[in-house]
Amino acid sequence: VRPVGVSEKLDLEVWASDLRPHRSGATVDLVASVRSRGDEVWRGRSTYLARGASAPEGSSTDLDVTIGDVAQAAVWRVPDDAGRRYAKVSGDVNPIHLSGLTAKAFGFKRAIAHGMWVKARALAALSGRLPPSFSVDVAFKKPLFLPSTATLSTGARDGGWDLAVRNQKSGQDHVLGRIRPL
Repeated sequence: VRPVGVSEKLDLEVWASDLRPHRSGATVDLVASVRSRGDEVWRGRSTYLARGASAPEGSSTDLDVTIGDVAQAAVWRVPDDAGRRYAKVSGDVNPIHLSGLTAKAFGFKRAIAHGMWVKARALAALSGRLPPSFSVDVAFKKPLFLPSTATLSTGARDGGWDLAVRNQKSGQDHVLGRIRPL
């Protein structure tokens, strides 16, 4: 909610919430709250999918994103080593992102781009137009296979932005996102 100083002492609290059904299983949110001197300075929420699991009936996990008929903001040519490069800088060495061989062992036909890499790249494309503080919600729809060509489309909405990362050939959504000022 505000910038955090390098020398500030912080308290971190994390909890699970909102177990709910999903068309492929069940999702649960992990929520993190960071406090400085009792004041919340940052809050994050990540939603995780457990395929094949069940959950009591609850709210939908669909994200309301409207792009409409806008021009593509960018075309990305994503190389086959994008997953390995992301693993090197993030420390997230997941085999599904490293090579076709290791991805096949986990049921994918090729290596896939890391969802957080796709999200970060979309945010970077909007960096000059984002407010000083904002929230970001994304829905990961389909894997972005490597190598691949994807398009980023954006549209202004409610003082923020909606975005879609799509397969250039099929038009299928890889990531849908909503950015709103705080």
